[in-house]
Amino acid sequence: MALRLREKVTTYVVVGAFAVVLAFPFYWMVMTALKPLADLLNIQNLPFWFHPGPTWANFHNLFATNYPRWLENTALVGAVVVAITLVLSLPAGYALARLSGPVGGRSASASSSPTSSRRRCSSCRCRA
Repeated sequence: MALRLREKVTTYVVVGAFAVVLAFPFYWMVMTALKPLADLLNIQNLPFWFHPGPTWANFHNLFATNYPRWLENTALVGAVVVAITLVLSLPAGYALARLSGPVGGRSASASSSPTSSRRRCSSCRCRA
């Protein structure tokens, strides 16, 4: 019982430490995005918290630039890449599925699995 409790506590401590390490960049991103520029550059404010208070001025400055247009361009490029990938991969997948022979009808991951190396029955074409 004590061993099980110790394993559980150790697991939570390790997972908690990883969670803190992995969440820190998001904390840093939010803190720097909401701080005024003068507060960011002032070395006296090193306990990294809001001294004058959070502000949305950085976001106002960001959207005053061409940033919305850049977002539109990024979304457009992403959609075109997905469309091209689908146009090329769907016919290729269909053709590979229709193949006959040792490769036909199986994907690369299925053909390398241990169950795919079974021998066929001598009396029928099923896998036994």
